[in-house]
Amino acid sequence: MDERRLLLVGRDPGELNALKTSLEPRGYSVATTAPGEGVWRALEAHTPQIVGIDVHPGLGDPLDDLVRLKDMLPADLFVPVFVIYPSKVPADIIRGFQRGADDFVVRPFDLFELILRLEVLWRVKMLQDQILATNKRLHALSITDDLTGLCNQGEFKRRMNVELRRVARFNLPVAVIFFDCDRFKSVNDTHGHAVGSHVIKEVARILVANLRDTDVLCRYGGDEFVIGLPGCDLDRGVETAERLRNLVKMSTFRLGTAEVRCTLSMGVEASTPETPWDLDALLKRADGALYRAKALGRDRVCTPEDEPPTP
Repeated sequence: MDERRLLLVGRDPGELNALKTSLEPRGYSVATTAPGEGVWRALEAHTPQIVGIDVHPGLGDPLDDLVRLKDMLPADLFVPVFVIYPSKVPADIIRGFQRGADDFVVRPFDLFELILRLEVLWRVKMLQDQILATNKRLHALSITDDLTGLCNQGEFKRRMNVELRRVARFNLPVAVIFFDCDRFKSVNDTHGHAVGSHVIKEVARILVANLRDTDVLCRYGGDEFVIGLPGCDLDRGVETAERLRNLVKMSTFRLGTAEVRCTLSMGVEASTPETPWDLDALLKRADGALYRAKALGRDRVCTPEDEPPTP
């Protein structure tokens, strides 16, 4: 049987230790603590999968400890909580469920009954964990580009709108880099789509390896990418784009017998407290700078202020 981590919270150390002694031979790893600050430390140290709380009448509402405990539990995990009541008071049991309890026993209780109730909670937890894991995988798929693992357009826009709200609030600029691979169609036409997909994945790998965890990396579609750079003004955005352009230009992408070199045309714009662009305008200006880089001969970085080529 896998070890099952159980945390018991209560004000009577003797009663908690008696339960610990009874449950540990049945496959539970049991930690005990009193209500209050000790609960937080025990949650961090023991990471329990089930929590039991022994409520005692005294000053105030005996279920206040339950409420405080529920507030401390991680919001993104299901950790079932059972309550041990000192007597069978239906009103308290109902209030306990209303305040987050998942099951209960009443003193004096039969140990066999408690073990059966814990077994049910364990099964419920395993099912709930499977549901949460599936939901996380589905959510990751819904916000991720399946070829590169970078975020997709929808997730990029969601995260960038969060960053843009910080421009005025925290006086922090945000730069974006819009770029694509020069003459990428010829890669597919000459070497096939498998090689083209390999190049796209390798470009994404270079981005991930050479940018910050806080940067927002997105495959915008086809061979187009867009990068959000929180805290970067236009100059830093251009510096970052030049660094990435040179890294890609110096790389050789190999798949089977095919060897491909690639250059990038890149457009950069920034939203600053002095010039706060919304996301649509910011992307439009960066995209315009990208096409200016194409018109000037490709393999370069441009901003909206760069002069267009002479006809």
